[in-house]
Amino acid sequence: MTSARFTTRAALSACMAAALVTAPGRAPAQQDAPTAADRAPDVLEALIADLGSPDFETRQRASDRLALDPAVTFADIERVLKTRQLPLEAHARLLTAARDRFRFSPRGAMGVGFNLRFLQSRIVIDRTYAPFPCHRILQPGDLIVQADGVRLHGPTAQPTIQGLIVARDPGSVMKLVVRRGAEKLELDVPLGRFADLENSNLDELRLARAWRTRSREYLAPEGEPIVPPLHPASWPGPNVSAQMRQAELIRVRMQQQAVPMQVTAGGESGDARYTGDSKSYAVQVRFFNGQRLNQFLDNAQAAQMLIEFDNANPGATPLPADDLRTIDNEMMQLLNSLDRARADAVRARPGSAEARMAAERAENLEHQQRVLTRLREAILAEQAEAEGEAERRSGAAATVPGQD
Repeated sequence: MTSARFTTRAALSACMAAALVTAPGRAPAQQDAPTAADRAPDVLEALIADLGSPDFETRQRASDRLALDPAVTFADIERVLKTRQLPLEAHARLLTAARDRFRFSPRGAMGVGFNLRFLQSRIVIDRTYAPFPCHRILQPGDLIVQADGVRLHGPTAQPTIQGLIVARDPGSVMKLVVRRGAEKLELDVPLGRFADLENSNLDELRLARAWRTRSREYLAPEGEPIVPPLHPASWPGPNVSAQMRQAELIRVRMQQQAVPMQVTAGGESGDARYTGDSKSYAVQVRFFNGQRLNQFLDNAQAAQMLIEFDNANPGATPLPADDLRTIDNEMMQLLNSLDRARADAVRARPGSAEARMAAERAENLEHQQRVLTRLREAILAEQAEAEGEAERRSGAAATVPGQD
């Protein structure tokens, strides 16, 4: 009997051992630790639930974690903002966390140099840079007339396309409508990383434009008050407020950002430090870029246009005929400069520094001449297309039955 019991126990032990055998280097399935991706939905849902807590400190801790916790991504937060209707304070806090994530996430770049000299109201490609994908798709002299369905013509065209590009993630594709001389092309241009640009200083103004563009589809409705789930008796006292200020400063240092201007929101007491909804971002930008904005002196409208380009009065947009006159004047000046540069190259001693400089200047002027020539062809084609469309409309109106 003893031997039989021993044999049975040995067989059971062998079966249990076999059940626990796994592939080499892998722990048993029931002992697997959840990955960050597995934990993300649970962490995110818990933090969103905390945003509706009646305890202010709990809501503030949730806000801080939403901005920093590696288990939650910017894409996770955006998905919630786009698909779920949250209480306004929770939405504002989640939007602020998304904005913080946006500022420190990789931003998109096209890898082009725009020609800002010839036509201020147009987006003209001056150069493209390798290894950005645009280098094999776009060409100098291309006129971008639309980007992602947004028309680019007028005083706000430049900040608008900047906002559209930087709002996107690296690797995403922008759909462009381009005039290349007399041709009209629809091109898909993948974006690279802004950090890979030679001059990769992403200032607050461009970030503000990009954030306004990115967040437009999930902003909270205008004019609705935020009603916090907090009774006045539960407001945090001075000690708690001081602790939260210290925690915020630590977070700011970790993110290597300046302390933003603050607004009071969410039911906090008078010494509030909670950064409210995204409307405060434009205020922060104006504060931190005061010196840059001051260059406009009394032209407040021009300064405002730098940030709120979509709400600014665009002023007069030049007609194609005006653009053609500008191009012709630029071409005359450029040809005169090119003649002088070529003459300087002939007079200079061969192989001298003066000869090299004159040759480089002539080469750059020849490049600008090619850009202007292609741009002129594009404007002429656009003008002909507009006139043809006007004639078709006029003819259609003239043939409407019942009209004399």
